[in-house]
Amino acid sequence: MDLSLIIPTKDRPKFIEKILNYYSSKKFKDQIIFADSSNYKNYIKNKKIIKKYKNIKILHSQTIGWTFESLVLIKKKINTTFCLFSGDDDFYHVENLKFLT
Repeated sequence: MDLSLIIPTKDRPKFIEKILNYYSSKKFKDQIIFADSSNYKNYIKNKKIIKKYKNIKILHSQTIGWTFESLVLIKKKINTTFCLFSGDDDFYHVENLKFLT
């Protein structure tokens, strides 16, 4: 697939870890973009967590603003055919993503 998953997050590093554990275990090969509007302390925590996952294509972008304002800032960084925008910092089941193409 040629897919980007955009996942907004704010001040919830434990969710970042949970999400990345899931996608890593499923050997997800597409791109994950975190639109991170966390405070500075949690943004740095998220950055450290993300660095541990070398087997996943991850773009971690600090964004300020509401969810759709963040999307406008990130859309320039999307270079895939398909894109899914998550409404919250949760995840899609990889098995279901295969039905998109």
